[in-house]
Amino acid sequence: MILFSGFGFLPVLFLIFFALGSVNHAGPAKPSELALAFFLTGLASGVLGWWLQRRPARIVTDKATGKELAIRRSHSLFFIPMFYWGPIFFAMSVYELVQMAIRD
Repeated sequence: MILFSGFGFLPVLFLIFFALGSVNHAGPAKPSELALAFFLTGLASGVLGWWLQRRPARIVTDKATGKELAIRRSHSLFFIPMFYWGPIFFAMSVYELVQMAIRD
């Protein structure tokens, strides 16, 4: 079961989209193709997550205390904010490149 909130499902869709676009369909995926898909997914997830995080919050006032509260919508996948999926996918890309360098 995938747990997400807001637009948190988009990193999965980005990964599917970029993997289908970068992987050669003639055989199994090569590490360089996976690294490219992970890199592009990390870039898209990081930029979109950063933009969603910077959007202005809705300010509400508590009637009992008179304090103002900022309310933001959460965008997360598996309880990890979308902004942090960018570095996670970048690390996966680096891992694939290192594995490719070790094999050759």
